[in-house]
Amino acid sequence: MLSKAPQLQRLLSNELKTNFDSITLWAYRPGVPDSPFCDKSTLPLPPSFLADETKEFAELTLALMALPGAGAPTSFWLESWENDWATRCGSYAHQPASAEVLVAYGDWLRARQAGVEQGREMFCRSRGGGLQQSGGTQTSVVTDCTDQAAVTAAARINVYMGAEVNLVGECITNRSCGNIVTAVLPVVPLDYVSYSSYDTMRTPQLADALDLIDSLHKRTAASPERSLFITEFGVPETTTDPKVTRQVRNKHPMK
Repeated sequence: MLSKAPQLQRLLSNELKTNFDSITLWAYRPGVPDSPFCDKSTLPLPPSFLADETKEFAELTLALMALPGAGAPTSFWLESWENDWATRCGSYAHQPASAEVLVAYGDWLRARQAGVEQGREMFCRSRGGGLQQSGGTQTSVVTDCTDQAAVTAAARINVYMGAEVNLVGECITNRSCGNIVTAVLPVVPLDYVSYSSYDTMRTPQLADALDLIDSLHKRTAASPERSLFITEFGVPETTTDPKVTRQVRNKHPMK
């Protein structure tokens, strides 16, 4: 189970004294490849596989939302690494992903998103079928645990599901680019989207790329007001001379 992973447990126990308000996790089901949609011999992804994916993320969401209050982050953002490269299945060529892989990838994302939504409902029901939020003199009670927006608004800790896109610049003027931003985001509802921005970060196209992602993102009922952010921006380590880069070392390295 994802929530039992020792690395996550160390983080959640605040052993490293990080005191983060928000944590982003590249989350994958244990024992499953991080690109399960790339084995064309198993496509389309079997319903049983997708059901297991949903179950795992539902349990993880429930465990995160139920963390004790002292020192716990207020939000967790679950996603998968640079999905445009992932759908190239080992290739880093700028060519469209196959239609078959894109469909399977969309099914995989839907299953993960469904898991988070089920986990929210499970958490709500575990609290007696409703949540209560107090703010000032106003008190609101959530009586319908299937109301994703209401549960998210009332919960002390929120969990969101998203995907990281990384090939966006070439889609600004070519909507048939075959990348995640145009082929998947408009049809698969996600709480949020993140952008690994190396393809546009040093160009005037960065703002245009963000506008494109935002315009095509199919939001969920629980999507936060700000549901798009940059997750990677800086010096690409694979193409930069280590002699001219600086490293920031963690005072408490993970073992």
